[in-house]
Amino acid sequence: MAISNHVSGFSAKINGFHFNDNALTGTYPVITIPVLGTIYSGDASQGVCDGLAFAALDLFLHNPCLAPPPDTTGPAANTPLFNYLTKRETDAFLAGNLSNFWKAFQWIHTSDHDTGIFPQVTRGLAWRTVPDEWPAIKADIDAGKPSPVWAVTTPACPITNLPQTAKALANHHQVLVYGYTLDDAKNLTLNIYEPQDHDNDSHTIAFNIANPAHTTIFVAPSISWATVRGLFRSHYEYCDPSAIADGPIGATVSGMVTDATTGKAVPGATVTARGAAPAAVTTDPAGRYAFGKLPVGPYDVSVTAMGYAAQRTGISITAGTNVTANFTLAPDPTTGPGIIEGTVSEEDTTGKERPSSGASVSVGTVASTTTNAKGYYKVSNVPAGACRITATKTGYPSKTVTTTVVAQKTVTVDILLVKTDSH
Repeated sequence: MAISNHVSGFSAKINGFHFNDNALTGTYPVITIPVLGTIYSGDASQGVCDGLAFAALDLFLHNPCLAPPPDTTGPAANTPLFNYLTKRETDAFLAGNLSNFWKAFQWIHTSDHDTGIFPQVTRGLAWRTVPDEWPAIKADIDAGKPSPVWAVTTPACPITNLPQTAKALANHHQVLVYGYTLDDAKNLTLNIYEPQDHDNDSHTIAFNIANPAHTTIFVAPSISWATVRGLFRSHYEYCDPSAIADGPIGATVSGMVTDATTGKAVPGATVTARGAAPAAVTTDPAGRYAFGKLPVGPYDVSVTAMGYAAQRTGISITAGTNVTANFTLAPDPTTGPGIIEGTVSEEDTTGKERPSSGASVSVGTVASTTTNAKGYYKVSNVPAGACRITATKTGYPSKTVTTTVVAQKTVTVDILLVKTDSH
């Protein structure tokens, strides 16, 4: 079964910077690692993807969520924005006692696939990406926050090749993953904020996670200067971005969905918000829903649930002002499932009828059940329309009848099983 999720309220167009990561002009302190030498030249025009990705995450996680500056050109050297972005660039390497650096260093010298013979197996980058790192990335998104992800790229090289190691470190790329879709064939597509292509919500990284012991192909069109070999969830430490922000952005939208007739909660209803950053959520068992940090602007919010008439309303989100929108759904007699019930009887060769206890009753491919001691059966949640009901019992030929199920109605179907005369 395919699964997907998206960080509510996050959009590259809304929450990302409005210039590319190579649009900065000026220099910042170089990053020098013993033995390897200079990893970052300190020339901001070469790109500060880590800085933009970390800063965008800082802005989104701030309470309230903050808008990035409106600048459409990169900042000049020694301005507050330049200093903040280049600091976050170096933070990506230095934070957590160089944890990102050391992981990237190890991965550069690791095979793309598993090597060795059990039990002496060394895991390759595909395995380290899928079983080891993907759950952490997914957990971030499921918790409602973008995940900072480090893309390890070519060249791959042995640990003794220091120039190629330095090149691979410089070639790495940092993105924010804010959504995912995993289909039945185990094809995983990640929605990413791409720092080198501003205001673009179409960027993705895709790969198959079915067999991580083997080399995995990562399809990342925006990373054109090298080939992606693996992905890991970056070590990230929050930094207050208030000094560079353009003020609060958006607010939460939450509420309840209940049945207009009974007043009870409607779980499993789909609530969709259409506006600056489209999003959809499902009500919990108590009928509650919540969107986190939707950007400022007008929204059309609609609710749909099986067996109910759809409902919609318009809301307007202003910065920092949370919105409550409750919905009361009226049952819709023209939609939703129906119920089939009835009695199965059995007739012997003498013509006598009696309740058929323990007979199996199947309703199309929807469900099956067994009759009780009185021959009674009931199947709920049957889709409206034509339907075949089949009764079977040992010693009797099966019997199939056709009926039409009406939405929100109960249809009675009685079935008689007749024993075949063996003489």
